[in-house]
Amino acid sequence: MKIVTEGRSYGLRLVGVCQRPQSIPKILLANLTDIVMMRTNTADGIHLTSRFGRAEVDQAATLKPGEFIHAGDNAATFEPIAKGAAHGEDG
Repeated sequence: MKIVTEGRSYGLRLVGVCQRPQSIPKILLANLTDIVMMRTNTADGIHLTSRFGRAEVDQAATLKPGEFIHAGDNAATFEPIAKGAAHGEDG
């Protein structure tokens, strides 16, 4: 966990992916700069309400394949964004 809590000060970036939000340690959630949530059921997504509002967690259950909700320093909106929409049709 030291890389999670201190890595940014050394210019390190960490990218992770998981299918079960409940398995993400709270220390990791607290240190994330950005987080992307794809379709998940509310029971799994409720663990992410510290980063997303309850409305966004509920909305995640209705996302289509390729859509996601982005929160964090680089997020402009909580609206679902289709895959490739942020960077044009090329993805």
